Amino acid sequence: CIFYGFISYFQSLAYYGLGHINIELRAFWVAYATAFVIAVLQALILRFDIIPARGGRKQYLPRCEFLGPLAILPAAVGMSLDFQVQYDPTAIALCWIFVFIAYILQLI
Repeated sequence: CIFYGFISYFQSLAYYGLGHINIELRAFWVAYATAFVIAVLQALILRFDIIPARGGRKQYLPRCEFLGPLAILPAAVGMSLDFQVQYDPTAIALCWIFVFIAYILQLI
């Protein structure tokens, strides 16, 4: 229970940092760096806490626990496309594609 609390906190911290830095500072590379560092932190916590199955037991979705931290990266790209200066319908379509990729990675 505490593990899921920490993972949820780190995930929300990454999304909060991404949104706050992009909106408040307009510093996209700083937002990418912050989200990447927190995603690495979350992946390390997942790696050190989840023990792989031993013996002849087959895992159905091996290493899928790392898709949660990876969901931050398409969200960052989608947010960068959304905050561009000029209106471009292609960029809006790509933004939504990256948003749905982030949703799918988060749900798996």
